[in-house]
Amino acid sequence: MKELIRHIIKEETSRKTKLLKMVDSIGVLNTADVVGGVEKLFDILGNEFFTDSNKIDIIKEIIESNNGEYISLSELGEEPILVDDDGVEFSQIEILYSTDVMLYHYEKETGKDHGESFMDYVQLRSYIIDDIFNMLVDYYINNN
Repeated sequence: MKELIRHIIKEETSRKTKLLKMVDSIGVLNTADVVGGVEKLFDILGNEFFTDSNKIDIIKEIIESNNGEYISLSELGEEPILVDDDGVEFSQIEILYSTDVMLYHYEKETGKDHGESFMDYVQLRSYIIDDIFNMLVDYYINNN
């Protein structure tokens, strides 16, 4: 029985290693197609695969596979994501690009538009990366 368990664990580890190499060479979405879908790939790779860095790579890959330019949260049917609120002005993400996000800045009291700026994904807090990741994976699964 112990030998059978060792064999199964070794086989799973080998499979994961092969899939991770495949992800590095052809990307997450193409690897997911090979194994039968994004959900199945994510189950095989397990939670330890989902670092902020890997989530950002997947976010970028999904955006590039969509149209290569951007995805607006409104086209996903999602509300903007609040990034900063200092009491006077608030900033929220409304558009996702493959390289960064576009922040829109508004006066809190009047809602007056104070312009836009860009922020790299690596500058975002983990919970915001999680929100974006979950939105885009759901979008990808439902539209492919």
